[in-house]
Amino acid sequence: MPINVEIKEKEKPKLIIFTTCKPLVGDDKWRQEQAIKSWTLLKGMEKKIVIIGNDEGTKEICEKYDLIHEPNVKTLAKIPYLKSMFEIACSHAEEQDYLLWTNSDMIYYDDMINNILKFDPVRKSNKFDNFLLVGARHDWHNPKVLDDLSKQKFVKNMHINEEKHTDICQTDSSFNECSLHNTCGIDYVVHSKTTFLGRFDENLVICGTRHDMIMLGVGLTNGFFCCDCTRSNLVIHQNHGYPKGYSHSINNKTKDKRQVLLNVLLANNRKCSGVQCWIHQCPVFTQYKDNDIQFFIKKPSQ
Repeated sequence: MPINVEIKEKEKPKLIIFTTCKPLVGDDKWRQEQAIKSWTLLKGMEKKIVIIGNDEGTKEICEKYDLIHEPNVKTLAKIPYLKSMFEIACSHAEEQDYLLWTNSDMIYYDDMINNILKFDPVRKSNKFDNFLLVGARHDWHNPKVLDDLSKQKFVKNMHINEEKHTDICQTDSSFNECSLHNTCGIDYVVHSKTTFLGRFDENLVICGTRHDMIMLGVGLTNGFFCCDCTRSNLVIHQNHGYPKGYSHSINNKTKDKRQVLLNVLLANNRKCSGVQCWIHQCPVFTQYKDNDIQFFIKKPSQ
């Protein structure tokens, strides 16, 4: 009997969360730390959190939260190539595990785990070797440091705006001002160990443009199971851009350097091959029905 129990435990999938961070300085420090802290609080699956890269503060944040630090990654202008990042992340995963690629400023709740666990029997019964679970984010217009990272507390004070914003704004509001981002913004992908390896342009970097939509394109063009989890997985993106003329702590010299870097990354990714796809093109979607997450096939009109 103990042997059977041990085998069952080994068969349970783990979740490998991986990202690369901007330098953890100024406002980028608390935003990224707040996101990472939310990942450490996720319950329901064994987790490994892997931070890839070696920008300022990365080593320290890994030590603070007992995360796995992988400093050695192939980069362009210090920005990791996707191929190198995914190879590193996959080295920490077993065949049955789930990997979650994410941007480093995304707050997650147990919705993420619940969606994965709901999908797991679907994966096994249909023998899906490769798949993508994605979803649209909610942009948080006026992010701040939270003393309580629970979903209940955030949603209770959440106000949904029809007008979409990706910059920091509405800072005088006492509500968590949010808007649902367009389905071109793909800030997380849950996938298997084999979904992406060898399937996208090796020159793509993790910042600039196109990389996220090309990742989804890999799934859709290869006929993998691709599911839009927007309706069942609340994810919060902490806005970090500033509208023109807004007074903030980033000086003009720093902004100019960032723009030069961004231009290099934009030019690089525009040269890379790959089909760009939107989240709403996924043929399957989730939603809550009878207080349970269920999967549905989209009708052609959707």
